[in-house]
Amino acid sequence: MGGPDRASAAARSVALTYVAIAGVWILSSDAAFDAIGGPAASVWANIAKGLFFVGFTGGLLYVMVSRLYRREQHLSEELSRQAELRATLFDHSPEAMWVYDPETLQILEVNQTMTRRYGRPRTELLDLHTTDLGPLQGNERLVHRIGSGDRHAEPNLWLHYGPHGEHRWVEVVAHLVDWDGRLATLALSRDITAQKRAEDALRSSERRLAGVLTSMQEMAFSIDLITGRISYLNKVASEVLGRDPVDLFASLDEFGSFVHPDDREEFLVTMRAVVNDGWVDTELRILQPDGTPRLLQIRARGVVGPSGRVEQVDGVAVDLTHREELAELLEHQRSFDQLTGLPNRLAFVRAVDAALASGSPATEVAVVALFDLDRFATVNQSAGHHAGDAVLTAVAERVTAVLVPGMLAARVGGDEFAVFSPAGLVVADDLARLLQDAVDETVTVGDYEFFVTMSVGIAEATTSADAEDLLRDAHLAMTAAKARTGGVEYFHPAYRSLIDEQVRIESELRRAVAEGEIRAVYQPEVSLHTDRLVGVEVLARWNHPVRGLVPAVEFIEVAERSGLIVELGEVILDEACAQAAEWARRYGDDAPRVWVNLSRRELDTVEVANRVGKALARHGLSPGAIGVEVTETAFVADLGPGLAGLVDLAEQGVEVALDDFGTGWSSLQTLKAFPLSLVKIDRSFVTNIGVSDEDTQIVKAVIGMAAGMSMQTLAEGVETAEQLHHLRRLGCDQAQGYLLGRPGGPERIDEILDTGGKPTVFVS
Repeated sequence: MGGPDRASAAARSVALTYVAIAGVWILSSDAAFDAIGGPAASVWANIAKGLFFVGFTGGLLYVMVSRLYRREQHLSEELSRQAELRATLFDHSPEAMWVYDPETLQILEVNQTMTRRYGRPRTELLDLHTTDLGPLQGNERLVHRIGSGDRHAEPNLWLHYGPHGEHRWVEVVAHLVDWDGRLATLALSRDITAQKRAEDALRSSERRLAGVLTSMQEMAFSIDLITGRISYLNKVASEVLGRDPVDLFASLDEFGSFVHPDDREEFLVTMRAVVNDGWVDTELRILQPDGTPRLLQIRARGVVGPSGRVEQVDGVAVDLTHREELAELLEHQRSFDQLTGLPNRLAFVRAVDAALASGSPATEVAVVALFDLDRFATVNQSAGHHAGDAVLTAVAERVTAVLVPGMLAARVGGDEFAVFSPAGLVVADDLARLLQDAVDETVTVGDYEFFVTMSVGIAEATTSADAEDLLRDAHLAMTAAKARTGGVEYFHPAYRSLIDEQVRIESELRRAVAEGEIRAVYQPEVSLHTDRLVGVEVLARWNHPVRGLVPAVEFIEVAERSGLIVELGEVILDEACAQAAEWARRYGDDAPRVWVNLSRRELDTVEVANRVGKALARHGLSPGAIGVEVTETAFVADLGPGLAGLVDLAEQGVEVALDDFGTGWSSLQTLKAFPLSLVKIDRSFVTNIGVSDEDTQIVKAVIGMAAGMSMQTLAEGVETAEQLHHLRRLGCDQAQGYLLGRPGGPERIDEILDTGGKPTVFVS
């Protein structure tokens, strides 16, 4: 570039030099020759002058043209080298470069890097315009600058298409240049996609970090040790420290004034530790503006700067104040009953053990009284659990009000309370009277009035007793008191023998169930309208290898308490269904309905209906072949899943009977919602029928109410003809008792069925 201009300048220089020399020669040569040779020499002088001029000017012209040629050749070589250098720099540049017409934007030339980066051959790129290299959307401002022909030496970001059509971020710089004699624009692009993604990832990470720090429930902070100031705090810091954020960006000395005076030395130790050790975990109390302390757990780490020393401290502070409050609340809940506010069993045991350990005179003993409320379940059943809670609260208040200073009362169970009297305070009799006088009164809850009584068990401490021993002994005494229908009972060592006996019975009973020693016996149930056998009640007997046939009354309570009753019930149910199937096969429609007792524990399982249904199916029985009996006390209690099971059985066609009616303090009106078909009147009313007008009227009322609700009645415990006579007169449907037949094996029922279905008492 610039070759023609330099050649013209050289040509002008030669021409001007030649004209100057020629002019000087013409003007001065004649005078010079005349001075030397005179006029006579003018002819030869002119010839010589001409030859000299021609020779001189020719030589001069040769010298000048030679120099001009050499200069032009050198210039040409230099231009060639520059063109080669330009081509090398352009074609082999590591950055993509292209040349385009600033007016048409047509691409004029591209380098090799351009073809590789854009994944297109040179010929294809030369058919494009600059604006075809990337999407126009979002690049309108840059495209406008390109189209206006502006020089943009400053880098501009531009989205270009990559080799596979993907978008790539490029940084473009453009300059106006002379390209082969024409004005063009040289553009250079640098791919910064990876850098852009890294920057975007960093910004995204910073946003996430800011979001995390903002949403943290912990206080996050950063301290610049070079300036000695707090450089960062998240939003939680303002809430935790109770100060405006502006006030918190303070120096370390100022922040130290927020620390509790007793912890300021620890604060300085903490700062030194994080510098020396690089890490610290400690607890400090920070004062809020009103002086309220907040306990913070500080966890911080030192950040080493370019100097090689810790220049920054980053960390979090967890507010432990609520944790401490919660711990105190949990400790209170662990030690106190939430309903009554009395200490619970755990706190009672701790306190009693501590009192017993303190020692006392040998002549004096400590006393523990344990009591529960008689028939408390009826309160919940009749008025709801809120009424029961009100009664318990009232009892707790009454007991607390009469305690002598030094005594301790606690709620140790559902409706169980315990009172401890240290040695030498009161004797056992006085403590019992104190409690009875306080509790045995009416409690009013809304429209209900409940007369509260209790059963009390009292145990006196021995030298080796602890709180658990005393509670156990008092509970044994209380159980004995309840067996006597309430009152006060004092512990006797014989009670422990009873417990040992129950443990022994339970162990033997488990073996008996496993080895098949449980048998079923059957007691007749007779219709008082036809005098014929209509049903049998299945009763359990234990065929003990030593004691012989043991009645259920001696082991059924142990089975209930241990949970063996469910397994035992399975055995009796299966044997009863097998016998019912045998009678159905032999006697057809004359076969008696077999009634099986279901315990409260069995009713607590949701599978009761399923178990009965499987037993029927296993022996090929119709649902009407058997019935199930449930005691009134079980009905009065909250049956839970058992009620749904009884409803399912009734819907399948299995009859349901209410056993021992009159012992559970319910009414037929209450029971009418249950799926009952038979009510069995308890023997305690039947025994005095015809003797006691009250019992006679009760039986009469039960029979009448049952008939009104389409239920049949059966009298239990019939032992005399007079009782049978009165039951007939009152309209009772069925009867059961020793008069009609004792419990026995299935062969006794066979004898009745084989002789016409009437028990012996009716055979004349």
